[in-house]
Amino acid sequence: MLMENFNEYKTIVPDATKQMLTVLIQKKSEKEKWKSMQNTWGFSLMFIILLLFAYVSFSSGNGKSVSALRSMFSDPVVWLCGFFCLLSGFQLLILKKKYGKADDEYESARRDFIDRNEEWWTEKEQWDNRHVVMEYMKKEYNINVLHK
Repeated sequence: MLMENFNEYKTIVPDATKQMLTVLIQKKSEKEKWKSMQNTWGFSLMFIILLLFAYVSFSSGNGKSVSALRSMFSDPVVWLCGFFCLLSGFQLLILKKKYGKADDEYESARRDFIDRNEEWWTEKEQWDNRHVVMEYMKKEYNINVLHK
């Protein structure tokens, strides 16, 4: 699927380089997937907290008495929102770890590609035209394979 993107560059991109660039694209997309999920859960947590605050503010009245505090903690809506806050918080922690791992793998693969640049472009014509592929990667996938 992703290898077809490099068909127009088949004379200047060796097969091993195509495979490595495909791995970079996959790792970048996995990293973006985890970041997107992390953002979604973060916004849902903020929304639940805002909803809980609004509900407590409007349902408790002045909120100065102990009975108002007692009735707030006996309200099932407050407990449900609290449960979803905890769930969202734990999910955010898990997603943060997965995003960190995906980011480390992507950066490791990208740096490896840059370090081994001479190995990926074996012929002189390939070496002279590698900037075309690097510009394509930057433009299409926002992957910088030119500099660390």
